[in-house]
Formats: sequence, structure tokens, C-alpha cells
Amino acid sequence: NDTVKALSNWIGTQEKMYFVTSQDLELVKELESSQTVFMYHDDVNAYVAEGLASYLATAPVGGVTAKFKTISGVQAANITATELNRLHENGGFSYVRKMGVLQTTEGLTTDGSYIDLTMGSFFIKFRIEEEVMLMAVNNEKIPYSNTGIAMLVGAVDSVLKRATNQGIILGENGKGVYEISYIPREDMPKNKIANREYDGIRVTATIAGAIHTGTITVDLVL
Repeated sequence: NDTVKALSNWIGTQEKMYFVTSQDLELVKELESSQTVFMYHDDVNAYVAEGLASYLATAPVGGVTAKFKTISGVQAANITATELNRLHENGGFSYVRKMGVLQTTEGLTTDGSYIDLTMGSFFIKFRIEEEVMLMAVNNEKIPYSNTGIAMLVGAVDSVLKRATNQGIILGENGKGVYEISYIPREDMPKNKIANREYDGIRVTATIAGAIHTGTITVDLVL
């Protein structure tokens, strides 16, 4: 438990995620991180969280939910409905057989947010950094002009389109639901221009999310 807590604390200082399987249902209460994934299984040889991490690492980043997933080679955990509900309330989840199908019971991180949201956020951040760096490397310079600013906006827009196609950002009518605003050169402070610093781009985007639970009402009439 001490190792798990130490790793969870450390992962919060990194741009990474930590997946762990534990036999201690109460341990999750001591972990609260959008980057830590805690799964319970009573079998010490059932590495279900690690198997889920492997699945997510090969899927479109942020574009799949971690709930309802079958992990090869892992059997259902022995856990009661009461224990499972409490586990979910504390930001953890487990692995059960439901309607004959082995599946993960949720897709949470230990702060109660969702795995695909954290991974999707990382994807957008890393890809924007990558696109802007490649632009800087492949051009003589990015001019501190409205043309240069437009180049940066274009790089950001290309990443947001990829994020929409992967299901991270909500898409409607073939377009991503996001807005990019920017400050033109003439409105930037003189000291930032002198220091070659530009921080005028802001993105507002609607996440796609996923449906995990719901109620369907059927009215039968004569």
C-alpha cells in the first residue's frame, strides 16, 4: 500500500498515468488523482488494471471509454454489489461478469473523473506541443506578425480536428464543437513582443464523453 500511495503521489508530478490492481478495497480512499487508476480484484495474480492499460495504449487515445472492457486472461472478481458501489463512490472500479460477459465496471480515475478525459487532455496538449515545435523547426522562423500568429492557430486547429475525429471533442454536423480565439500582434504588450513571447491563443472545446448508465422508458399500450 505504501508503494502504491508513493507512486500515485509521484505520478501527479508527471505527464503520465498510473494503473494499479489492489486487493485492498479501502486503499482507494487514500488516493485522489486524475492520473491514478485503481481497480480491485481479490486474486493477487489478476492484473486487471494493467491489462486495461495495455488495451488503452493500443486504442485511439482518449477516444474509447474504459468501461465495459474485457481483459484477456482475467476472471471476475469476488465483490458484492454493496462493495462495488462503495468502490465506485471512492473513484475505483472492478471486474465482473454481467449478462455472461466479463467487463470492467467503470472507467474512473481516483478523483472521480474519467480515464478517457485525462488521456484525451494529454493527447491534445502533447500534439499541440509537437505541431508547434515541428513548425518552428521546419520554417526559417515563425514571424511575430499576424501571419505568424495565424500559423500557430492553424497548428492548434489541426490538432483539434484530430481530437474530434478520435472522439475526444464533440463533433456535430461533421465539425468539432470548439472555438479558437487569439490576440493579434497589435494588441499584444510590447514587452512580450520584445521577449518573443506569445500567449494569446485560447481554446474552448466541448468534450464528447460517453454514455455509461441510463434509463430507457417503454410504455406498452393496447
